Amino acid sequence: MAIPYHDDRRFLLDHVDIVELHAPDQSAARVLVSPAWQGRVMTATCGPDAAAPSFGWVNRGHIKRVSTQGFAPRFNALGGSDRFWLGPEGSRYSIFFDGGSPFDIAHWRTPPCLDTEPWLVVGRPSPSEVVMRRDTSLINRAGALFDLRIDRAVRALSASQALADLGSAPVPTSGEPRQTRSLNHAAASKAPLVAYESINTITNIGARPWRRETGLLSIWILGMYPPGERSVIMLPFRAGNATRLGPLVNDAYFGPPAADRMAVRGSSMLFRADGRSRGKLGLSPRRATGIAGSYDPDRSMLTIVSCPPPDPSRPYVNSMWADDVDPFIGDAINAYNDGPVTPGGEPLGPFHELETSSPGAELDPGESLTHTHRTIHLTGPIEQLDAIACPLFGLCLRDASFPAP
Repeated sequence: MAIPYHDDRRFLLDHVDIVELHAPDQSAARVLVSPAWQGRVMTATCGPDAAAPSFGWVNRGHIKRVSTQGFAPRFNALGGSDRFWLGPEGSRYSIFFDGGSPFDIAHWRTPPCLDTEPWLVVGRPSPSEVVMRRDTSLINRAGALFDLRIDRAVRALSASQALADLGSAPVPTSGEPRQTRSLNHAAASKAPLVAYESINTITNIGARPWRRETGLLSIWILGMYPPGERSVIMLPFRAGNATRLGPLVNDAYFGPPAADRMAVRGSSMLFRADGRSRGKLGLSPRRATGIAGSYDPDRSMLTIVSCPPPDPSRPYVNSMWADDVDPFIGDAINAYNDGPVTPGGEPLGPFHELETSSPGAELDPGESLTHTHRTIHLTGPIEQLDAIACPLFGLCLRDASFPAP
């Protein structure tokens, strides 16, 4: 049973200031944003009644601890279905590890501007949008200084706009020309949904140009969602020869997942999202389609995230926890399933994540890079959800499953 949105809303109001966005089509869809917590979308809903589901993962236990004890020193898993981060997490240009420190969980720490520092609300253009800003400075593992401005707008979208844009976006295929997705709009429009996007911009406000020789930053958007015993992540990929496109998937972050936790079905990579085993997968810009999703059959919930199709000609920063990796051969789409960090230990959540990344930002002073991340949550009978899922993921939801453990 999904946690009701109104329960999460009441809980959050007791602990932090929030901005509630209303969908522009007069529907009951709502989106909750916390400027104090780095402008993250905490959760959203598609329905007006008291039982309408909350789609984001809200870490109530940790939020209560923050309210009484303050923030944790390394990372605060507050939750949220769209949060702003910057890459790279790893490589010799990491912004999460100090120079000379080992790549292990004890030395990993999140920059305060991405974890504890509040962001300023600079605009409310409409009831469906909020605009926020944060100026900050970061030093990477190699000692390079980045002075930057972060601008972030979060918008609630109409259902018709979200479905139309999803159906018209190009699908990278193994060859040209690019195809478009063929959605059954009549069937898809019957499923209750909430849609929103974050438009994220970083600007070089320093005197130094950002170049590969000293490391680059990327915009990295992550959404946290509740795990489910039968929940599954779906990562559609671009098919083709490994000689030309590279490996199908990067599964080396925390070691390859067990064979019963990932599988290829149709044109998607499947990955368990049960919050029981820590693992991460990535798709390179040559393989990623700009789409990722997860499906919880027990709650009848489908989540889809999208970003502009990745550009393989540009550098993508590498977040592998190692110095001896190419810092600009990274992933464009990632998925994470939480689990115990150490054997017999506790998970961070548990939760699962869907993530998109921009290319690395090669910026002269005054120049900017923008990355848009869109999220759609739907609920309803599998027939309605399949009207969207089948063309997007190259398989239907009945096939997006693993054998019972």
